[in-house]
Amino acid sequence: MANYTSLKVIELKELLKERDLGVSGTKPELVARLEEDDAKRAATAGTAGSEPAVADAAADAVDAGADSTAVATETPTVATAPAAEAAPATATSPIVVDSEPVVVSETTASEPAAASTETSESKESDTEAVIAELEKRVNRLNKYGQPEEAAELTRKIERIKKLGLGEYKNADKVLKTVKNKSDSSVTKKSAASKYNIPEDVLAKRKARFASST
Repeated sequence: MANYTSLKVIELKELLKERDLGVSGTKPELVARLEEDDAKRAATAGTAGSEPAVADAAADAVDAGADSTAVATETPTVATAPAAEAAPATATSPIVVDSEPVVVSETTASEPAAASTETSESKESDTEAVIAELEKRVNRLNKYGQPEEAAELTRKIERIKKLGLGEYKNADKVLKTVKNKSDSSVTKKSAASKYNIPEDVLAKRKARFASST
């Protein structure tokens, strides 16, 4: 960079005019203006000088890319050979099967059996209740001098004992009667408990009612 401080003001202005720069101001301002212009010119020259180097670098990069493409094209041929050899090992590798036993819930498995047991017990209970009611009716028929009706009903009882309630078409009605009597008995017991009637008094009342009928 030139030493503009050693020049006179007139000389500095001449240089500024040649560069189409302003000539106004003090000597330090003129010097600073020239030095700033020199710096800009040096930067422009440096940029222009670096362009060929950038172009060379780009060309090198293109060449390197071409080389890598060629290498990449050849690489699959080398890589596929081991894969082809390894294929039989993959095909013959054993398949691991989960050997854990399937546990069946004991609760779930036992539910149908429990339901079946309850149904069977319910049928047996109904059968016993019907037979007991019909036997009471047989006793009443015999008591009131109706032996033929009592014998017919006895035969039905024996048939029920052998074949079940399905053979007696009035089974539902008898069961309903049994249920009503049971409910009535519970109501009577509740009334006796409510009014604190002694058991011996209840027994005497039942005896009197039975003798009157």
